[in-house]
Amino acid sequence: MKKGILICSVILFSGVAEAQNQYRKIDEEGIANVVFANKSIEKGKEAQAGIKTSFKSDEAIYARCYFPQQFGKYNARSDEQFVVDVWVNGRFVERKRWTHPDADWDQILVYVANTGDDDFKELSSKLQFLDEGENTLQISVGLERYMHTKDVIQDDGSIKKEDVFKLEIISKGKIVISN
Repeated sequence: MKKGILICSVILFSGVAEAQNQYRKIDEEGIANVVFANKSIEKGKEAQAGIKTSFKSDEAIYARCYFPQQFGKYNARSDEQFVVDVWVNGRFVERKRWTHPDADWDQILVYVANTGDDDFKELSSKLQFLDEGENTLQISVGLERYMHTKDVIQDDGSIKKEDVFKLEIISKGKIVISN
């Protein structure tokens, strides 16, 4: 009986892991991908969400953003921001600062546009005024990593120390939007 339960558990776990691996891709730079759908993409159930790469500007857009590893392995400092950026046609639109994900998380769900609870408030107005034809929307997820402190000369000649951060992108993806 115990062997039967163990075998069923392994098969069930393998199926979920296989489904996640089928959709998660990591590029040569170590950055994971993002998949998109016009309904919420439940973890491990990407196939049921209807993953797609092309949308109409008035469709709901959800994004499942994968990480190359569990978030805890990034050893993020408390002063390092976890951010999600959105770009349209290569132009920056908005940055959303989120609290750090749980240490065991290896992906997040983003409510991109027309969802009724969008994470990006500026994006909807940008989508209303897209150029005719095909446009691109890109999502990137990253950590603003602390690099060092530098001296900055103020207008009055005084010197102020400022922290320097560099964005480490851990996930990115792009779709086509047409109107």
